[in-house]
Amino acid sequence: MSSITELLYDLVGKLSALIESPLKQSEMNEKITQIAERVIAAARPDMPDWTTRVNGFGEFVAMKLFIDWNAFEAIPPSGTISYEELSKKLNADKSLVQRIAWHLIAHGVLIQVGEEELAHTEISKRYLPGLPDTVVFSFWYEGTIVPSVKMPEYFAKYGRREPDSEIRTPLAFGFGQPEMTPYEVYYQEPKRRDQFQKAMQMAQYAAPFTGSYNFSWIKEKIRNMDEQRAVLVDVGAGNGHVTKAILQENSFIPTERVVLEDREDVLNHVAAMNDPWLKDAKLQIHDFHTRQPIKRQYFIILSKLTETLTHGFSQTLWFIGYVDAYIIMAMRLAMASDSRLLIADNVIPNPPPITECMLDFTMLNIAGKERTATAFNDVITRAGLRMVKVHGMDKKLQVVESVSQSPAVCSFDVGYPGSMTISFNFDVTHCFGRPQEHPKDLGSHTEKFMNARRQNDQDLQVWPGSTASTTGFSDSDTNTCIFSYATPSWFDVLANSFQMGPLGDS
Repeated sequence: MSSITELLYDLVGKLSALIESPLKQSEMNEKITQIAERVIAAARPDMPDWTTRVNGFGEFVAMKLFIDWNAFEAIPPSGTISYEELSKKLNADKSLVQRIAWHLIAHGVLIQVGEEELAHTEISKRYLPGLPDTVVFSFWYEGTIVPSVKMPEYFAKYGRREPDSEIRTPLAFGFGQPEMTPYEVYYQEPKRRDQFQKAMQMAQYAAPFTGSYNFSWIKEKIRNMDEQRAVLVDVGAGNGHVTKAILQENSFIPTERVVLEDREDVLNHVAAMNDPWLKDAKLQIHDFHTRQPIKRQYFIILSKLTETLTHGFSQTLWFIGYVDAYIIMAMRLAMASDSRLLIADNVIPNPPPITECMLDFTMLNIAGKERTATAFNDVITRAGLRMVKVHGMDKKLQVVESVSQSPAVCSFDVGYPGSMTISFNFDVTHCFGRPQEHPKDLGSHTEKFMNARRQNDQDLQVWPGSTASTTGFSDSDTNTCIFSYATPSWFDVLANSFQMGPLGDS
């Protein structure tokens, strides 16, 4: 018996044992996939490993060409088409069409009949014009693969560290526009904008929110709460699909006390939709990097991730897509002591399976990231909150529940060389005044403290152009304020956040 045969017998045995194991279905599926890939690798002709790594590249490009040329649509849904006829429909060389098709045949996307005929498979039929796989594949190709090719150059220029700004992202660098935000890159050209919008519309339904969190506990509280308070505010609402799903599952939430927040052009589209589930909701123009205009909400949703590729407040629930400590910090300032933050996102295992790896790679291009539960806990803690529980681990979308903690102690990187983190907390009882008064007083107090700190610590290096300032993460009950140096690029965000005033119900 050859070594390959022995290996195949061993893998088949492991596969049989795995099917009988008590593992959760998701874990079992992942392990089955890994064994299946080893079976395929063992059955292949002996070849250098690098060929295995690059073989998929041809299929990927061939798929994009056939999509762009509408080649899949030109193939009859049943029966065959000759290469000669197909090439005429595509206005392309017969030999060229055949060579491209061979990649798709080799990977089981298409079937060749004889030497001159081509036919669909169930896979290729999923890539007809306008179908979800077609739209998302095309967007992912141009929005991830194209700029990713430039990643070696990007990290050579900007250093081997995670992108931490909405500008100078791998995406923008790959398109030759490093000073643009991802949003600006996507909207720079009409074709790219349309492709982006269609992909987001498709992607928003790929991981449904329903069933991930049980809202029944809030029913009685809504009956007894102030009728002037908003029950639910969806920040970065997009088409309002998350809010709509919540309302459909929880009819006790009054739509007239729901607010959808997003860019003006997005909300204009929502208004034009005239969805009966959302028609009574208030539409509020808002950028989640700026001050939150709605106060004392019961629930908040911030689901920007699913809409832009780019997430207050008594008993507030927040849903966050594009999770960032700065955004959470800005929102947190409007939270009351009984507020809750719900982050609706993927919570990935460590290490993650290939699908989550690829999604994380996509997020890397726009300075985002997928997170494990530990990573979520870190960013939430840095924002001054406490993570309570991760809900819906058996669902496609998880919900991370967090609450306020007191005193507000948090720290974060602010752009110093070597990712240096500096934070202090101190009693500010004597300078804590009314919300509209304390920013100036607190800023003055902070500057005096930092000047003294500089005199007593000669090793403290200040990045040129940085500003010593309060971050505004303050707790009116404990009179604790946390402040840090902030680089100019982040100071505006922090300053805007601080204008919201102190934590509390007032």
